Amino acid sequence: MEARRVWLPCDGDAFVPAVEVKAEPNGGGRSETATVSRWCAGGRQEELVRLPTARLKDLSPVVGDPSATCDDLTSLPDICLPAVLHNLRLRFASDAIYTSIGPVLISVNPHKRLGHLDDFLRYCDDLDRAEDELLPPHVYRIARAAFTALVRTGKSQSILVSGDSGAGKTEACKLVVACLARLAPSGRAGATEAALGGALMLEAWGNATTTQNKNSSRFGKWLAVQLDAESAIHRCSLQPYLLERSRVVVHGPGERSYHVFYQMLAGVTAPAERAALGLKSDASEYAYLRPSASGPSVSSAADGASAAEARGEAAAEWAETEAKLAAIGLGAQLAAAVRRTLAAVLTLGQVWFTDPERRG
Repeated sequence: MEARRVWLPCDGDAFVPAVEVKAEPNGGGRSETATVSRWCAGGRQEELVRLPTARLKDLSPVVGDPSATCDDLTSLPDICLPAVLHNLRLRFASDAIYTSIGPVLISVNPHKRLGHLDDFLRYCDDLDRAEDELLPPHVYRIARAAFTALVRTGKSQSILVSGDSGAGKTEACKLVVACLARLAPSGRAGATEAALGGALMLEAWGNATTTQNKNSSRFGKWLAVQLDAESAIHRCSLQPYLLERSRVVVHGPGERSYHVFYQMLAGVTAPAERAALGLKSDASEYAYLRPSASGPSVSSAADGASAAEARGEAAAEWAETEAKLAAIGLGAQLAAAVRRTLAAVLTLGQVWFTDPERRG
């Protein structure tokens, strides 16, 4: 008789495949316990777990080969929660972070750079040749499907990006916008860059480091990409809402305020301008940016990066922010006013008020 294979609940992995290897009857000949052997990505892992037979019978059976994966969950031989989670885990282990559920895309944040530039270029070539349903799971596939439907029907299309903090929503939106820029570039020089740069510019003002995510959007956003009669990008608009305004003046242990403050402190290097703005040498000198005493300090750079590397990364991000301001037509005077406003906010945080009735 073939050993029974089941989905075994497991701390940390939710469910793992397991196979019954031995049944142990009691004195009356009835099987009371069973020993199962867990499976892992490389095959069977000899870790024996004893279970009551009654519980073993209640576990969901494994259907098909537990070491095989598919890029569309609707193709699983048995669509159940353990099989879905196991498939996603195996794909994630091989850096396949995208999986489809029909027209829906699941993206598992790898929390690392996967170096997909060459893949992006090859994927763009595939976008021109293949039908949507023939493309592998990817954010570009979703963007391409929306663009194709808009051109074909003349009706507006929507892409909903949702997930918990740190799930990768911001990066997914960037990929959608990058794909649309490839599919529908404007015929006017610089128009595409200006439109898309404006749409992404608010990331510096609305994203911050939290305990869960180093680039967490602290606001919701509605991004509209509008095309002209030639199906080319004409303009972009972004409607922010529910901004976490309190983060400007206070943030929790191990967290930071909005990126733009740290970017400006690192990116404005001219001594005369720093003096005119009253900028201090380090973020920790500002009450609004000072790390919480009860939490660890945090850096905008990757884990393990030095303070100098973190400052260099922030300076590079400030240059990108200023480039986006210039791309949307913000002149030198207005850009200088933005810097003065940011510096004024930090300076206001240095003002302390006392109650005269409580003085000595």
